[in-house]
Formats: sequence, C-alpha cells, structure tokens
Amino acid sequence: MRAVVLSNDRIIESLNEKFVNTWVLNTDMKRLREANGIDGMQPLARTIISGWEQYSPVDCLVISPALELMGRQPVHELFNAINNMEAAYRRFLVESLEGKRPGLGSR
Repeated sequence: MRAVVLSNDRIIESLNEKFVNTWVLNTDMKRLREANGIDGMQPLARTIISGWEQYSPVDCLVISPALELMGRQPVHELFNAINNMEAAYRRFLVESLEGKRPGLGSR
C-alpha cells in the first residue's frame, strides 16, 4: 500500500495535518486483550480493540482525539480497489473525518 497510496501528495498532506499514524500487530492486540480483559486496558488500547477484527490481516483505524473509533478500513478491501486505491483510501479518511463512520456499521 505504501508504494501506491502513500505516494500521493494529497494523502500525505492530509495524514500529516489531521492524523497520528501508528500500527499495532494483531498478535499483540490479541495478547493484550487476553491478558488484561477489555475493562483493564488503557482507553486508547480499548478503542483499538473495539475496531480490531480477529482474522483481518491489517486494518486502518481512524480514532478521534476523544478516543472514539471513527472509521475502519481493512487493507485487503483497498487492494480489491487496486485501480483506484488512492481514491478509495482518501475517501475512507474524508468520510471518517465527516463522521460517516465508514466500515463500522452499527458498532
């Protein structure tokens, strides 16, 4: 994804201005959840866990400054939109900021 989506200047500018980017291994999240239980976690970890899908290889999550989960995008869905991956990723970011909660359904 980096070679395609993250080579777009508009996306890089938007990420740098509006987001804090990080990553967490799914295996680490599973161990954290099992060790502490959801109530024993720090608020940010709890928010990440609430958006975590157990068998998804990589998910992009948008989290508000108040630690509210605003959007979830499985990366494999971006690869399904390979002809327009940049537009799909940018739309995900914009819709998250607009409060449309993409990828969250009724969560």
